[in-house]
Amino acid sequence: MVSVAVPGDPRNGLVPMGSMPQVAELEEGLVRILAPNASPMTLDGTNTYLVYGGNRAVYLVDPGPTDAAHFGRIAEAIEARRLEPRGVVLTHHHIDHSESAHRFSREWSVPILAGALEDPGSPAILVEEGDTIDLDGQRLTAMHTPGHTADHLCFMLPSGRALTGDHVLGRGTSVVAYPDGDLERYLRSLLQLESAGPRGMYPGHGPELSEETAADVLDYYISHRMYRISQVLEAFSDVRTSVADAVRGIYGQSIPAGLFFAAELSTRAAIAMLMKRGYLEVAGDDDHYVRAGAGVERLLDELVADRRRPL
Repeated sequence: MVSVAVPGDPRNGLVPMGSMPQVAELEEGLVRILAPNASPMTLDGTNTYLVYGGNRAVYLVDPGPTDAAHFGRIAEAIEARRLEPRGVVLTHHHIDHSESAHRFSREWSVPILAGALEDPGSPAILVEEGDTIDLDGQRLTAMHTPGHTADHLCFMLPSGRALTGDHVLGRGTSVVAYPDGDLERYLRSLLQLESAGPRGMYPGHGPELSEETAADVLDYYISHRMYRISQVLEAFSDVRTSVADAVRGIYGQSIPAGLFFAAELSTRAAIAMLMKRGYLEVAGDDDHYVRAGAGVERLLDELVADRRRPL
């Protein structure tokens, strides 16, 4: 039998909330601009990135919300560096990352590059696994990392670091919100990114993750998900139990009321995964479930085996 202890977050205490600068030069050819949309869900705010190469062609990654001050800071950073916009790149469709994409696309006459293009309203390019974006002879390489959303992309930079969107955050953990969120695919995508061995990570929310902490954070993310999945299974038994009661049993008083909906959606994603694997079944309606198969010990053995299995 394999057991999973409560995992420890290697980022604890590294960068206090609210201390991130509005504009930061992170490495050669990469600038982060912090959007003013901080909240319990967006943490310090959405990280918008300018990625550019030697001849000053720039791609805007996750332009963030429609906000005049944020738009002004982006335009100022581009003008100060004499950059020429070539495109708007989205890690995924969530509004806190994509809301202003069409505005930038129209004003600069550049396409939107994304993993899903539903009624784009602007020139658009579909980006898939392994596609590359030219940075003056260097390449930004896409990894399809579904789970947080079906269309989620990470991008490997020429430096070996990764833009991770909401796949891996700079603090806390990403919500996998059912039904667009798929926990089975999310775990697989985490293993895919871990296998790529990024030399550091630049997330969609929160501070950057150094080469020294990147591997530990990915290990934490995978361990945390395994722990949560085991908690969800333990919250059910042969007695009919509601999803809301399961959420309360898992999180107790540790979760603010305003975030209960996110915890419930993440719990539903775990339930969907457990049902697919035969551990839970519906008990009368889609709000109540009972244990259907083996217990937590077998589930943990199965999850660890999945992690050790080659991609």
